[in-house]
Amino acid sequence: MRDAVLLDAVCQKYKGNIHAHSFRSDGEYTVEQMIEAYRSKGYDFMCLSDHEIYFHSDAYDTETFIMLDGYEMACEMERNTTGQQYHLHGLLDRSLLAEKTFQHDEEHAKPDYESLDTIQQLIDEMRSKGNLVIMNHPEWSKNREEDLHKLEGYTAIEIYNHQSEIQEAVGYGVSYWEYVLKRGKQVNAIAADDAHGGRLIWWYPNFMEVG
Repeated sequence: MRDAVLLDAVCQKYKGNIHAHSFRSDGEYTVEQMIEAYRSKGYDFMCLSDHEIYFHSDAYDTETFIMLDGYEMACEMERNTTGQQYHLHGLLDRSLLAEKTFQHDEEHAKPDYESLDTIQQLIDEMRSKGNLVIMNHPEWSKNREEDLHKLEGYTAIEIYNHQSEIQEAVGYGVSYWEYVLKRGKQVNAIAADDAHGGRLIWWYPNFMEVG
């Protein structure tokens, strides 16, 4: 298989990261420090997807840089029993015209996992509040491919997570994406940093561009 990056030369290109954390959850840096780190690298947009606390603010937007609204939501599971967990990313899409959306700094309790229906209900709730839903780092989470095929309503699978890869070599999720695509599910793929701080945010490569 040939490696290739297929980008429309006519379209404007924007560089961004939609998965990163600040001190609002388990990140090491303030919101301002995280934003400045990405701005200084020439990023056009980012999302602070802190755990269980929603970011919904345009206070940091400029003419050349915007913050996307969202969060990362985990489901409490006994990993020793189930061998897996779920991290879902909610990313606000205003074109969905939701009647109600999550508020800035709104905190959410992790649901207890009872069955795959628990995850489906979480997806449905996030979508009802105007969010696109992304299944984050499925390899790190030890998700099962057949379960991702059963779930409905999510928009994308995170097929590359930089932190998971450099720390534990479990950052690639392409096989999950291929599995559901081959079975007729139409979902997109994204790659993200999942930066939490330390030295990571200062040397991330510029690998994510979208048209």
